[in-house]
Amino acid sequence: MRIVGGIDRGKRLISPPDDSIRPTPGLVREALFNILQDRIEGAHFLDLYAGTGSIGFEALSRGAASVTFVESSQEAVKIIRSNLEKMTRKDNVYIRTTSAPGQSRVFQRDRKEFDIIFLDPPYHLPGMPIHLLEPILSPEGLIIHQRPYRKTVGDPFAGTSLGKVETRKYGKSELSLWGFSENGKIPVESTHE
Repeated sequence: MRIVGGIDRGKRLISPPDDSIRPTPGLVREALFNILQDRIEGAHFLDLYAGTGSIGFEALSRGAASVTFVESSQEAVKIIRSNLEKMTRKDNVYIRTTSAPGQSRVFQRDRKEFDIIFLDPPYHLPGMPIHLLEPILSPEGLIIHQRPYRKTVGDPFAGTSLGKVETRKYGKSELSLWGFSENGKIPVESTHE
């Protein structure tokens, strides 16, 4: 697994020795950051259910102002810390070893906002409902939710006041992008396959 773009392009990241952690495939990472290319530089990026950290490190490599990793697995956090040592930039990187819902409540209490929030929960779980992330999303921010295409568990989108920007399918993965519609910059849903 390598960084696809930015100052650390081509650097190899540590992957788990087994399939206990499922890193986002390179094709999906590259597609995601093509979508985000005009938003990533200077953004405050939150990587929930961070796993190996490949998405957050891609954001860091491409110029995010800060990257916060949230991961509850001690094994995964060790991998994230090892991968951080390989990066050119190590400033403004924060690692939180806790659950995504629990840390989101802490961010809300502390009035912390993020420009881009990426969620990739384990495929056998729906992940946290995205309406719980609304208080920590900046007014023009985006939430990106990755889940398996056609094999979804639960509905993490129920109850949200966010508008769906678009949904894209890449192999066995689906990316859904969500944002506040009142800022006038979030277009109506489109679907790409």
